[in-house]
Amino acid sequence: MKAALQTLTLGLLLSTSLQAGQTDFGGGSAGARWLNINTSVRSAGMGGGTSALSGLDTQSLNPAGLASLGGAQASLGHSILVQDASLEHLGAGYSPMAGTGAALGFDYVRMGTVDGFTVDSTNALVPVSYSPYAYALNLGAGHDFGMGVAGGLNLKYINQNLDGTGASTFAADLGAQYKLEGTGFTGAASISDLGGTLSGSSLASLIRIGGAYAFGEELPLTLAADLAFDRSYSSSQQLRIGGEYIVQNALGLRAGYHYDGADQTASGVSFGAGIKYDWLNVDYAMTVVPNAISSLHQISLTATLP
Repeated sequence: MKAALQTLTLGLLLSTSLQAGQTDFGGGSAGARWLNINTSVRSAGMGGGTSALSGLDTQSLNPAGLASLGGAQASLGHSILVQDASLEHLGAGYSPMAGTGAALGFDYVRMGTVDGFTVDSTNALVPVSYSPYAYALNLGAGHDFGMGVAGGLNLKYINQNLDGTGASTFAADLGAQYKLEGTGFTGAASISDLGGTLSGSSLASLIRIGGAYAFGEELPLTLAADLAFDRSYSSSQQLRIGGEYIVQNALGLRAGYHYDGADQTASGVSFGAGIKYDWLNVDYAMTVVPNAISSLHQISLTATLP
C-alpha cells in the first residue's frame, strides 16, 4: 500500500512536464527529477541554456561559473510549480580571492498534500494524508586556472520524503568553462547529480554542453545555448536557447525557447526580466509549456556586497 501511495504522489506532481532547464518530471527510470528544476531565475527567463554564464546562480547548472564571483552575494528565490507545489531556494556566495568563488545553497520542494489509503490490522482501508517534500543542501566552489579555463565542483546532500518514509543520498556536480581571449565567447560543459541512489533509483543526471556570447558594452546583448542529455534514457536531447538585453545597466529583458526531443509537446518558451538597483537585483521568469497544467512562475532577490 505504501508503494501505491508513492505512485499516486508521483502521478500528481512528477508527471507534469516543466522543461526549459526546469525539468521533465516524467519519463526515464531515474528518480528525484525535481533536482533538475532550474533555481536560477535569470537562466529560466533565458530558456535554461546558460551553463556558460557565471555567478552565484550557476552553482547547480555549472559550478565553474562560481570562479567569477565578486565580493559576497546572497539570494532568495521562490518558484510556483504545478497545482500547490512550490520550490524555495536560498543561496550565498563569497570570493576570497580573484578567480575563486565558493557558494552554499539550500533547495526545498513542497509537493502539496496527497490523499491515499493504507490497510489496518483488520484489512480495512484507512484514509491517510501525506505532505511530500524534498530538499538538497549544496556546497560548491569554482576556480580560474588561467589560460581562460575554469573548473568547479558542487557537492550535495539530498533528502526526499514522499510517503512518510525518508530517503537520502549524496551526489556531485562537475563543470568546466573556457573563455576565448579577445572575444565575448565562453564554452562550457557540465554533468549533474553523479553518484548515489534514492529510493532504489539512480538520480536524474544531466549532461550539458553549451556556449554563450556577450557582444559588449556597445551592444549589451548576451546569447546563450545548451544541448542537454538525460543519462537515464537515450531519447532525451533537449535544446535550450535564449538571450538577455540590458537597458541602461539597470533593466534586463530576457526570452528563451526550449525543445525536448523526447516529448515535443513539452517544448515551450520563457520570458523574464530583472531590475538592478544599487546592490539589489529583482528577477522574474515565466515558462510557458502549452500542454502543462499551468505555467511556471519564478522570482528571486539577490543582494551583492563589494
